Amino acid sequence: MTVDLSYVERLVPLVQERLKVLSEAPELLEFAFVDQLEYRTEQLIAKGLTAESSRMAMAAALEFLQATQDFSEEPLEAGLRQVADQVGVKFGQLAMILRIAVTAKSVSPPLTASMAALGRERTLARVETALARLDELIRGRGNRA
Repeated sequence: MTVDLSYVERLVPLVQERLKVLSEAPELLEFAFVDQLEYRTEQLIAKGLTAESSRMAMAAALEFLQATQDFSEEPLEAGLRQVADQVGVKFGQLAMILRIAVTAKSVSPPLTASMAALGRERTLARVETALARLDELIRGRGNRA
């Protein structure tokens, strides 16, 4: 992946306040520089939810992400909060599902800021991949949570 300076400049503010030492930056921002994320599919199941309810929440979030015109931090967060309300999950649960899908980490820079920095295409591709992985897990379990 070729990286331009403007991309790095969008990412640095996401971790600046979280860093104790500069050497922590690569791990926090690794998700932004790889094409394939590595995580266990089970991590896409939010605490207190089943695989099916996590899948439903992620599918609703994907619909919103595909439809939204403004792919910047604040509109993304407001929209995803609405999605969580509509599907009956806590925003924190939806955010954790999406955080794993988008960054492969349970601790990362702010979710919607990370999505905005990654851009629409890469974010959508990662959520679509995560949804397919969750579908595969559910099928493999015979629709048991």
